[in-house]
Amino acid sequence: DKVVFTWSPHAAEFSSKYGIQFYFLPFAIDPLIWHKESSDHEWGKKDCDVYLQWDTNEEKYEMRKDIQDKLLSDGFREAHPDIKIFHPSVPLSYEKYASILPKCHMIVTTVGMPGRYDLVGTRFFEVMSQGSSLLLTNAVDRNSKAYNELRIRNGLNVVMFSSLVDLIEKIYFYKERPEAAAKIMEEAQKWSADHT
Repeated sequence: DKVVFTWSPHAAEFSSKYGIQFYFLPFAIDPLIWHKESSDHEWGKKDCDVYLQWDTNEEKYEMRKDIQDKLLSDGFREAHPDIKIFHPSVPLSYEKYASILPKCHMIVTTVGMPGRYDLVGTRFFEVMSQGSSLLLTNAVDRNSKAYNELRIRNGLNVVMFSSLVDLIEKIYFYKERPEAAAKIMEEAQKWSADHT
């Protein structure tokens, strides 16, 4: 007999649809890498405001190329010199990636293949579990089964943006209000304890 393990909360649906037994297997993070205590977790001691590193394939990820082009442009940097962006030019090892995220106030991501698949990306689990950076992600459909079943909520455990302008406004809002960011990061870390 064939079986399939999936991180998708739609495992039961898939079993019915495809006639193969699907089992839900949640994402996992290595607590030795993601739950380290350090001074990097203190808001005032962080090296950067925004972390950007991702695949910009526009067929798979909407908004990423536009976000990256805007936030890394000379015009943006000149207009917003108080926003420090970390954008590695080469892929980082998993350990290096995990060590850099806590040094940034906010991590920006977008969901892959919106409209085609109802997904939650791996970066959600990584960032939310470490509890020291705020996760900003593009807004999803309110009826998203994956987000609803996993209890991912805008303003509770993540911050969602609807446009490039909204993203920039939220970067400034949370940069200037670390106590508001801290509440969301704390809820995110509690959430991750139940989902990783």
